[in-house]
Amino acid sequence: MSIVSSAGRHLLRADFVYPSTRTIVELDGYAWHADVVAFQKDRRVQNELVALGYSVYRYTWWDLDLRSGVVTQQMRAAAQPLSTDPGLGRSGEDADR
Repeated sequence: MSIVSSAGRHLLRADFVYPSTRTIVELDGYAWHADVVAFQKDRRVQNELVALGYSVYRYTWWDLDLRSGVVTQQMRAAAQPLSTDPGLGRSGEDADR
């Protein structure tokens, strides 16, 4: 899914998006994200996405291969609707826990 800035500028083609919770998942490969220019661009784009109200999760192949349980748990939580109570997180969980 293509994400654009509030000014209509293309920010990125997200690897995965949960539109209902404004959550973006990016799978970062070392070959495409390791040099200085890519590193800086990744931070600029992520900050713009957060300013637009998105939550951004970034994972590597290592995460998917060796921490798949954690990734799965985080993605399940990210797919849950946000609570309308500002003191609560997703699905009404206490944000301080």
